[in-house]
Amino acid sequence: MKKFFIMLLSALGICVGCSANDGIEVLTPQQFNDMVQSDSLATVLDVRRPEEYANGHLKNAILINWLDATAFDKGIEQLDKTRHYYIYCRSGRRSHDATLKMKSLGFTVYDLKGGILNWEKEGMPVTN
Repeated sequence: MKKFFIMLLSALGICVGCSANDGIEVLTPQQFNDMVQSDSLATVLDVRRPEEYANGHLKNAILINWLDATAFDKGIEQLDKTRHYYIYCRSGRRSHDATLKMKSLGFTVYDLKGGILNWEKEGMPVTN
């Protein structure tokens, strides 16, 4: 049993190392907000489900549901690759996966650390 936990912790350490070196810039809520405000090419993407978006989202965020692969792929096909995409979800997992995919397709992307949960925890504004 002890060996199992050591192997599990080692595996988790390897995964954490991979995500830290994947080239995605992860921004704190304040950094995210500041960059969106100062970047004339900024577009904010919400990659949550429609019902999550309806319960509150960042101002001017465009919804492209990561969990609906077909809709996500169709949505990003329509995006302009010369723009910069600031992406968030609930806690950061979906947005990180979305940024990885979009970056591999040639998009300039930024990920919100901790998602909208962290955004709200920091007292940042949400709109309906």
